Amino acid sequence: MTKPAKSFTDTEALAIARCGSEQALADQLSKPATPAEVRAITDDRWLSDFSKSVFQAGFSWKVVEDKWPAFERVFLQFDLPGCAAMSDEALENTLKEEGIIRNWMKIKTIRDNARMLQDLSQHYGNLGTFFSDWQSTEYCDNVHQLAASGARLGGKTAQLTLRRLGVDSLIYTNDVIAALKREGVINSAPTSAKARTALQQTLNQWMAESGRSLNEISKILALSAG
Repeated sequence: MTKPAKSFTDTEALAIARCGSEQALADQLSKPATPAEVRAITDDRWLSDFSKSVFQAGFSWKVVEDKWPAFERVFLQFDLPGCAAMSDEALENTLKEEGIIRNWMKIKTIRDNARMLQDLSQHYGNLGTFFSDWQSTEYCDNVHQLAASGARLGGKTAQLTLRRLGVDSLIYTNDVIAALKREGVINSAPTSAKARTALQQTLNQWMAESGRSLNEISKILALSAG
C-alpha cells in the first residue's frame, strides 16, 4: 500500500483522545533543530551519541548515562580520527578500564563507526553538514543507508541519536510500528525496499497534509497506539 488508509487528522484525533486534550498532546511534541544548529554539532559529538545509542540498546539507559563520562575519558573524548585509528590492542586495553561497560562486541563498534563517520566527514567537510542536508522526504532511505554502513545502527538505534541531536526523525518504536500497521501502511518493521517506499510515501503525504515534522508525526503515531 502506498497511501494511508485514513487522513492523518484521524490519527491526531486518536492521540488527542488518549492525551485528554489538544494542549496535552501539544505539550508532548517536539520540533527538530534548524539546519544551522545541526551543522554546528562537532564530529566527536556524533560519534559519542551514536556510540551511546549502541550501548543503550538492550541495556539500562540510566546505567549507560552514569558511565558515559568514563567512556568519554577512555575513548579520547570520541575524537573521530583518534577512535578510527585505534588498534586491536588499544581496544582490548579499554576492557581493563574502570567505569565503562566491558562489552567487547559493542566496544568494537566505536572504532567501526568512527571509521564510517570519518569517511562521511571527509567527503562532506564535517558530519554536521552531512546530517543537516538530510531531507525528511528521504528519511527512510537515509536511515537505511546509515544502518547498512555502520555497526549495530539498525532498528531504532541510530534514530535515537538523530532525534537527540536535532535531525527530523521518525523512530521505529513498537507503538509507532503498531500505529503504521493499524493504518495499513506497512505490515511490519520497514526492512524491505518496498516497505520503506510505502512508508516514505505515506509520511510525505502526512507531512504535506498536516504541516507537521517527522518528530511530531512519530510522537502522534506512538500516542495514538499506546
